[in-house]
Amino acid sequence: AKELVGEDGDSEEEEDAEEEGEGKDEEGKNEAEEREERTELLSLPQRVNEDFARKMVNRVRRKKLFGLLGNADRVESIQVKYFPLWKVTFDVMTARKEFITRQCFINSITGEFVHFKEGEFVESRGLGLVGTLNNEETSVLKNLMKGELLLEEIMAKTELDEAKARRVLKNLMEKNVVSKVTDKKNEKEAYFLKEKLDLPPNERNELLDSVGKLPFVKASALSMEREAISSDQAAESVKRLWGNTIIRKVEPLHKPVWHVVLSEDTKERTVLIDAVNGKIISS
Repeated sequence: AKELVGEDGDSEEEEDAEEEGEGKDEEGKNEAEEREERTELLSLPQRVNEDFARKMVNRVRRKKLFGLLGNADRVESIQVKYFPLWKVTFDVMTARKEFITRQCFINSITGEFVHFKEGEFVESRGLGLVGTLNNEETSVLKNLMKGELLLEEIMAKTELDEAKARRVLKNLMEKNVVSKVTDKKNEKEAYFLKEKLDLPPNERNELLDSVGKLPFVKASALSMEREAISSDQAAESVKRLWGNTIIRKVEPLHKPVWHVVLSEDTKERTVLIDAVNGKIISS
């Protein structure tokens, strides 16, 4: 009987030890998974804390009238997400036939250049479009950025024959980029951009490197936004815009953004707040 009790006691102790060991293993596994989930990356420094972000959200959050009437937005979640930027380093030839190295920064979500001007981040308007066009369409687009042009002028500036020029212009009109007017007196056709684009005038523009003058730090991130524009697409957009560039490398950098989800009944909306300068990006 004693032997049986002793055997059972040993069995219970062994089971307890096994359970304790399994618990520790599980804790260690969870810690390891959390470490794996965290990604070390190079980022602009986060200067805006959660309290300040909530104050900014409160400015755009819908509230009840007099605190009683109507619906109000609730903050469902608030977290820092890291939005990827592409740092594109390229060589460009000068008038003296010498190569100089330049760099630019492209938002991998919108496909636009990112600049830092007078304390704010600003984006170009048009590089994302260039990334969707072929070389001939880009050539026509760049010339129309300077103003309205007659068909004959477009042919002369782009060195396209009439048939090809008309085909390219038709494609741009179908993409809702270009419009056409015809003079009733002389029946001449003139073309213009439907929306004004805002792109650096040349590849040596000082704004292109403005983000590079800011400090970058190593950050540990749990949540990153997936890029919509790949590094190859970013490089191709730069080459298409400025044909005389040689891409040297494309590197990933990141920008911290407060990602806030507001809800009203069953409706949700997202507010993005720049975690570097505290500005509301979108609401």
